[in-house]
Parts: sequence; C-alpha cells; structure tokens
Amino acid sequence: MSLVIQKVKLDPRFWPRLEELSAKAHRGVRRMLRNRAQDSTRHYPELPSVLAKALIRKYQRNWECRKVTKLILAVCGDKGRQIKLVEGGFRVAAFFRKTVIEVSCWLHPIEGPIRNVEFLCRQGEWFVHICYVSKCER
Repeated sequence: MSLVIQKVKLDPRFWPRLEELSAKAHRGVRRMLRNRAQDSTRHYPELPSVLAKALIRKYQRNWECRKVTKLILAVCGDKGRQIKLVEGGFRVAAFFRKTVIEVSCWLHPIEGPIRNVEFLCRQGEWFVHICYVSKCER
C-alpha cells in the first residue's frame, strides 16, 4: 500500500462556496495569528468546525507563521466521517452538504477512507488535493 496525492481541478459550481469560505478563513486566520491562546473552534463560530480545526493546526500553532498569503482550506478525513467516498467521487458535507465532487478517474484503487483534502486557489482557479491510501504498490 502507498499514499497517493491526486490534484483535481474543481468544477466552477463549487467556486462561489469556496470563495465565501476562503474570505471567512482569511479573517479567522488573521485573528488566530493575533490571539494564539484562543486555540479552540468555539472562538471561530463563522467557520465550519472541521475547517477551524485544520486552520488552527496548520497556521495558529505554527509559531513561525506570521502572515498567510496563499491560504489552504484543509479537511482531515477523520476515518470517513468528514470526507465520504462515494461512487464517482467524494463528499465534504461541512463545505458542500450532499454534493459530490466528481473525480473522473482515480490514479489507483483506494484502500480505506480518504485521509484528507486540501482546497486551494491558484491563478483564480480552484483545485483540490486528495490524499488517500492506494492498494497498488509503486
């Protein structure tokens, strides 16, 4: 078994929701970096809890981080609870409810739940990095 990271360009219908979450996350991260003692999701009610947890882990607890320019919206798979693997793709209920993010072809067959996903905007387009364990040996 091996760990695979697959990069997929997102369908533009997901972009408005990600833009909204990104704006809220930028404001939240600025507060996180000013108030490092507030390391609980209850201090960031405007963000989905799973996103707040990831931002706290990625940015607030990193004492070398002073400013964030290219924000990454990450979600930990939490053994299939936060990211649901479905026919043809996966769902991130905290961000998109029951809407499926389609992945036309997986690089390798998936063994178990998706480990994590990261949504990022590059040059005005949104992408997702999907990290999962593959059945194939490399």
